[in-house]
Amino acid sequence: MGMLQQFAMPDGTKADCISDTHAIEVEKSGFWYDSLAQSLHYALWTREIAEQPEAFKPQSDQIDSPRKAGIVFVCMWPREEGELCTEHYARLFRIIEEYRLPVTIWDCNWSEHLRLDHCPVLHMPQPTTVQR
Repeated sequence: MGMLQQFAMPDGTKADCISDTHAIEVEKSGFWYDSLAQSLHYALWTREIAEQPEAFKPQSDQIDSPRKAGIVFVCMWPREEGELCTEHYARLFRIIEEYRLPVTIWDCNWSEHLRLDHCPVLHMPQPTTVQR
């Protein structure tokens, strides 16, 4: 999976990675709230860039379509010691699920996953059986 790294958005912020499908924020679990806001912010910018290519040169030379929001959620502890990561993930998941935010999460643990494609992936929102 080839990615653009530290991609500068028109407002001066930088997405950690831009793939063919996602604008991605890579963050330690304790900063779950930052990762959510930043990934949505970058995805919004990719839509703006794709919709107005002439207004956003040189970014539009590299982004020709909107990207989904993505979070690489990094747990720094082994799973058996990662209760805090589980709590952080639950908070992140609860907000994404409640507001049905279109976010993809790669749940990575540094002690287990050496590459992004080894991390479990969750695409949100998922269909639910409970209708409100």
